[in-house]
Amino acid sequence: MRTVPVKRRPARVLLPPLMLALLLGVVVKANSSPPDGVRGAASGATVASGKTKVAAAPQVVLPGGGGAVFTEAPAINVPDVVSTGALSAISNGAFGATDTSSQSLATSEDVNLLNGRVRADLIVAIASSAGDGAAAASNSAGSEVVNLVVDGVPKGNVSGTNVGIPIAGGTVIVNEQTLGGDGSSTSDIGVNALRVILRDPWTWSVTDDFKVGSASSGVTTGAFIPAWGVPQTCVFYTGGGRIDRDPPQSNQDFATFGFNATMRNTSDCQGPAGQLEYVDHFMRFKFHGTSADIVSEFDDADFGGKCALINGQGRYSINNGPWTDSSYQAEVCDNGEPGVGRDKFMIEVAVGYNSLSEGKGPILRGGNIQRHG
Repeated sequence: MRTVPVKRRPARVLLPPLMLALLLGVVVKANSSPPDGVRGAASGATVASGKTKVAAAPQVVLPGGGGAVFTEAPAINVPDVVSTGALSAISNGAFGATDTSSQSLATSEDVNLLNGRVRADLIVAIASSAGDGAAAASNSAGSEVVNLVVDGVPKGNVSGTNVGIPIAGGTVIVNEQTLGGDGSSTSDIGVNALRVILRDPWTWSVTDDFKVGSASSGVTTGAFIPAWGVPQTCVFYTGGGRIDRDPPQSNQDFATFGFNATMRNTSDCQGPAGQLEYVDHFMRFKFHGTSADIVSEFDDADFGGKCALINGQGRYSINNGPWTDSSYQAEVCDNGEPGVGRDKFMIEVAVGYNSLSEGKGPILRGGNIQRHG
């Protein structure tokens, strides 16, 4: 992929994980929607422990017509029950003339449950769904709990599906998920990256229920109408997921992202400004793009799909420091379904950050990128 040289600074940075939307209450289930639509939601944490209840926070829900939503929170702290560092949630999606997709992502840092009984450095939940009118599918690729510790026993990074780990009085579940849809016109997935359930030893009733990092996505395809009322001739891209460094320098050496971008302000396309969220969890670099404009398209040299060059404005933060304005450029590639192992994402921020130079990606380990048009 092409990159633009930038002046590099010896700064370590982190950006808020892109968050995709999900309602947290049970294993995440995407909401029903009218024909031809997308569904998505994401949230950082939900707690029901004794008399202590924490509603899903932060949380986003994707409108049925598509678009992009993002939110974040600096921390959650309920003494002896739950404490976290930064949390974020992102969801985006769209439906077009030949394709429909939805991606949601949630991240939670420095998680501590029940006064240290369950701890994790970082929790990532990713839910991706896509359909083309003939087939539809969903997956949770890229979801992971980093440096999990249960009752003092290190478990390392855990990324399997519905992994059960015993804990005194209950169970820890990693990447708890539910799937729905018919696989042709509909597909849905709900993910709880980490769930902890404790029970009363006599009645077996649930006394504590924690869900940290929840995301859901879903698509319904049929007679397509482009998202946001954009004309059929308008090209736009949506996507979200994670890119990793290989080999990693730490268990958190990856980045998460989410975006929607259009060829706006042209004769054929008058779409919205778009937005982009990106976080490098190892460099502790966050970038919030307040615009995302596609300026050109080209063919991917490796897989033959379509790529877009995106320019925009935004702001960055390093180590949770102050936000500073900056321009950026990104390249995204849709190389078919599934996106994992084929689709690409890279970003370069004028301050001197370049995801490729930091060893991230460009090929997706989780999530999906979709070209619509």
